[in-house]
Amino acid sequence: MNEDPASARHETVHNGRENEFDFISGRHQPLILAARICLLAAVVGAGYLALVALQGGSVAGCGPQSGCDRVLSSRWAYWLGLPVSLPALAVYVVLLGATFSINRSRSMVVRRAALKAMVALSLLVLAAALWFVAIQRFVVHGWCGFCLATHACAATAACLLLVALWKSHPETAGSLGRSGRTVGPCAFAATLALTVLVAGQLAVEKRLHGVTATPRLTGADPKLLNIHQGRFKLDPKALPVLGSSDAPNIIVSVFDYTCSHCRTLHALLRAAEEKHSGRLAVITLAMPLDAACNPLISVTASGNKDACQYARLSLAVWHANPGAFRAFDDWLLESSMPPPIELAYAKATAAVGKELLDRAMSGAWVTRQLQTNIEIYEANSHVVRDGRLPQLVFGGGIAHGAINNLEQLLGLIGRHMPLNQPDSADVRPQVR
Repeated sequence: MNEDPASARHETVHNGRENEFDFISGRHQPLILAARICLLAAVVGAGYLALVALQGGSVAGCGPQSGCDRVLSSRWAYWLGLPVSLPALAVYVVLLGATFSINRSRSMVVRRAALKAMVALSLLVLAAALWFVAIQRFVVHGWCGFCLATHACAATAACLLLVALWKSHPETAGSLGRSGRTVGPCAFAATLALTVLVAGQLAVEKRLHGVTATPRLTGADPKLLNIHQGRFKLDPKALPVLGSSDAPNIIVSVFDYTCSHCRTLHALLRAAEEKHSGRLAVITLAMPLDAACNPLISVTASGNKDACQYARLSLAVWHANPGAFRAFDDWLLESSMPPPIELAYAKATAAVGKELLDRAMSGAWVTRQLQTNIEIYEANSHVVRDGRLPQLVFGGGIAHGAINNLEQLLGLIGRHMPLNQPDSADVRPQVR
């Protein structure tokens, strides 16, 4: 029996409309399966990062001041004060669900919504991946392996889904490409979502430091600062100090010259000391996160290269000529990255003279003080259960982690030190 050509064309059009938002099973199903596997991996990665951030822990293999530590302790790891991995997790889960709804739902409305969600979220995932890679490369100057792996899995899934959509039967391809009815609005939605992401990161700066309260300890000698139940007795006149060693309020700063957050904090400490001139000073204890001289560090992160040499140089300059220390210390910390170590040696030599510098570098005091600084860092980290730098020891607590602006620092100082009590000018607070 001969088939009516008009009837056949009608049947083809009818079937095309009925399956307009379906994938073609078989030929493109392996792409969808591969995308789902990648999305599952992205969900696991984002879930792990979110859990660690919410619990205040550290990512496995992510040591202090490593690339991933710098990334995860930056403002860019948060959105409106929440770990950015949380909205990422939500996007990945919704996108994964859409890969099932687009074929399995009996409702054409749900299938249409799933297709649009798949296109918009795939575009968003690709744009967000580019955004965060650019942030790590050009802003943080460090790489987070877990973050990159998660973005790579999600971006691969997004590409696979878009390819599968594009290669679906002609009616679907037309809705994606030739008419632009789906791509245009979806691209706009993805752009809007990325704008909301960036705006949320810029609008709210997450407090990245923690404070662990410790009881005050009054020592027998008011000229010394006693910390950790008197285990360490620090003489402000015998150590590098920002400000006057006779100031009634003393903070102990444990830092690393190669630590990006420490370099930011240095300018803030200078500003705080100048604001409370004569009433506040900071003992600076250089503590390198470098296995070359620090037994607590098993592997030196690339960002902490030469940290031991910077610390030894600064201590040697202070020991050789305390009057030259402030200018040298400021110079070492004035930019976002430490200067080349060869240039630092030349600067130190010019500051105190080669003979005095060599004598101080080879003397016992620098080695002994460096070891003490490391021991104080270890004791602090044990108390706060956090090895992040910088660390600030106050009258009643230890602050640990990044302090990103002067308002945060002044608030911290104001809560822990009697700077606004003139009658206490002759009383030196003791710290534990």
